[in-house]
Amino acid sequence: MVAPTLAPNHPAADRVPVRRTRLFALPEMRWAAFSLGLFLLGLATQSTGAPSWTWWALYLACYGAGGREPALAGLQALREKTLDVDLLMVVAAIGAATTISRSTSRVFSRSACNPARAGSRPPAP
Repeated sequence: MVAPTLAPNHPAADRVPVRRTRLFALPEMRWAAFSLGLFLLGLATQSTGAPSWTWWALYLACYGAGGREPALAGLQALREKTLDVDLLMVVAAIGAATTISRSTSRVFSRSACNPARAGSRPPAP
């Protein structure tokens, strides 16, 4: 029996087989999944009332794992004295983390000092 051949002008004749990479074969995907796991673990510990140092440590580890590649690329851009998107992303993430931590710490300190005022507005000046 002879195998069927395609005519030279057939659309499938010039197709190159596509080789797909498995999802977790990429190191970026593994780091992103690890970062997601740390975030979800931090969220679970925070919502169950665990000590604050545990979920803070998990969130910081999440930042470290998720921002490792962009941070390295940003440092390389700084060495080359160029402005890179990765560098801007790292600076924005650090700025957001410090802004959020300051505002949440103010909210938590107000409610911790006076539980009757938890969730209420601060007094007018």
